[in-house]
Amino acid sequence: MPRRQRPVGRLTQKPKDKKNISKNKYRVLAENAIENTLWTYGEYKSFNEAKSTVDNLPHSNISYYIYSDLNRVLYNRKGITSG
Repeated sequence: MPRRQRPVGRLTQKPKDKKNISKNKYRVLAENAIENTLWTYGEYKSFNEAKSTVDNLPHSNISYYIYSDLNRVLYNRKGITSG
């Protein structure tokens, strides 16, 4: 009876349990297009909290983006641009 061989070189797979994948974090990123800078403004537990924070910020030349755990833009507010 031949001996069973262990497979070599396989990639590590992520767990398929979708409950553990999402951590429900929403990141607000800010971008200043004039100075070419990008930074994290904050992290929030709910989308509504992040959206209300972005909507209550004063209008300026800074654009704000809300990203989900899956690195998708869910909401954005463009800054005032001249020209």
